[in-house]
Amino acid sequence: MPVPAEPELAEALADASASGSRSAKQITLADLDVLDPDRELDVHAALKAGDLHQAKLAAHELAAQTTGRERDEWSDLVAVLELMEAADHVAAGLWTQAVRRIPGSVRDAVFTELSAKLEAADEPGLAWAAAGQQLDEGRVLARRAQLEAALGLDARALTHACARRSQALFANPAAAGDHLAQRGLAHALLAADEPHEALTWIRWATADRFDFAARMLEVQILRILARETQAEGELLEALHGATQDFGDRPEPLLELADHVERDDPSLAIDCLGKALELEFDEFVFMERIELLEANGRYLEALEELHAVLANPDAVSALKDQLRDKLAAGEARMGVDAKRPQRSPRAAVLMIVLAILVVVGWLVLGAR
Repeated sequence: MPVPAEPELAEALADASASGSRSAKQITLADLDVLDPDRELDVHAALKAGDLHQAKLAAHELAAQTTGRERDEWSDLVAVLELMEAADHVAAGLWTQAVRRIPGSVRDAVFTELSAKLEAADEPGLAWAAAGQQLDEGRVLARRAQLEAALGLDARALTHACARRSQALFANPAAAGDHLAQRGLAHALLAADEPHEALTWIRWATADRFDFAARMLEVQILRILARETQAEGELLEALHGATQDFGDRPEPLLELADHVERDDPSLAIDCLGKALELEFDEFVFMERIELLEANGRYLEALEELHAVLANPDAVSALKDQLRDKLAAGEARMGVDAKRPQRSPRAAVLMIVLAILVVVGWLVLGAR
């Protein structure tokens, strides 16, 4: 969700107060579609203090002021915190296994607390699973290694054990038609190496056509099955359908690009371009540049490299690699890197025009 820069926010609020009487409707953070940072801090502080009720109330307010994906994530957090508040930590932990989605800004705080509660409830396997949901990779590895050593089990065995617990939790509500439970059951079956059964349940879950997580899980399952059968028709159909139904999300485009990269590189390049328009990612951009070069589309690659590197805020981690690609590309095309004001396309056009002029002189001379 785009957040207005501070000057824009200040200007909007100033306009509201200068617009006249006190009876006029004031512009609020919710009107401007800005997430209240104080409420996010309240969730963090309440979780740190072990006050699940206050964390739930703050999360509920954030759910009320957001829309779309963010509203769903904060609502999911409220549902998980309700289970934790009722001391049903097992259910809370299992519902977060690819079913309930926790907002990234509070993800580590939630799963640190949940993992600790599960270990205290003598559920070290589920504590291990909850620890793996954190974003801090170093913390995940350390916490999981500690639990694996205490249990004498490896990651594969623990994954299977948690999958079986999930199956037991989700089986009845899934059979009763709960789409979220059906998605949870499909994920658990996939984790238990039962992709055919998982596909059956995810097909029930995707009766809600616009459940994005269910549709992407279907793609994941079909990808696994396609490796077994060498039949990719259903996978391609699911990928194309997802790109059409979720035109505001880059993930289906990236999945489709990855799948067709070898057989249809032009489609893969187009998919990556559309994904970058929705959400710029410099690693995806690098992938697109490499695909353009691999398919002889050097001029497009150079133009896009020039445009991105002209924006100092666009790239950071791959800036040196992208500059190296630009230099190599300019050398390949014979472009003078010391004259960036002339685009690669302009340089090529000048060469073409010069050739046409020479040909014209030769024709006229022959006459």
